[in-house]
Amino acid sequence: MSRYSSSWTPLPALPDPEGFAGMYAGTCGEIMICAGGTNFPEKPMLEGGAKTWTDRIFTLSPGENEWKEAGTLPVPYAYGASAGIREGLLCIGGCGKEGHRKDVYLLNLAKGTVTTHPFPSLPISLAYTAAAVLDGKVYLTGGCERPGEQDCTNRVFMLDTRRTEQGWLEQAPLPGRGRFLPAGQRRAGGGVHLPRRRHPGHPDPRDRHLHQSSARKRRLTHQARACGQQPPGAGLAAGGSGGVNARQG
Repeated sequence: MSRYSSSWTPLPALPDPEGFAGMYAGTCGEIMICAGGTNFPEKPMLEGGAKTWTDRIFTLSPGENEWKEAGTLPVPYAYGASAGIREGLLCIGGCGKEGHRKDVYLLNLAKGTVTTHPFPSLPISLAYTAAAVLDGKVYLTGGCERPGEQDCTNRVFMLDTRRTEQGWLEQAPLPGRGRFLPAGQRRAGGGVHLPRRRHPGHPDPRDRHLHQSSARKRRLTHQARACGQQPPGAGLAAGGSGGVNARQG
């Protein structure tokens, strides 16, 4: 997507027949980086396939028509937060086959190869969280501390990249319930914007219209299929957290 318009330009597909979900993604200078992730290479999850975790790192330079495999993460993992800082791309938390993680790594490029450097670890293990950078400070919030994704947090942590020796400092918590798979971004006028996201099993009354809209869509879909017609919205690309083709995190 262009920075100054609403037009989209397709990028080359990642060099894997299945693709990956939950990758860390962002840029280092003008070069795009996608790292880690999961997939089901043998057969789909609904057919009993086994999830695999990858440590592969891919890069795409401006003007190139294919991704290059440019290194590996210290361990195979995914579903963390990505944050671009002056030194490179931060991969924050996430989870692997053994469970949720608190480690943080900085990815940067040297002669076409991505190198990884340890960064201050989180105070707690977190996956499915969101990060945003403002004035050289990385803010992290939301997510889950334990596998199962039924217990979300509203805790907020901050790392000043100019004073990394201080580590991650806990800030005032977000108001309301914890957030699961939130999306954080820096606002153009300053500050960090975090849209509301419902806690699993505990919907926010203010989101009642979302439930009504979903119920109406299911009803229309059922009616369309019963009449042999295409359901509304069919053919549109699905969006959401936990999957990356090629986008900046």
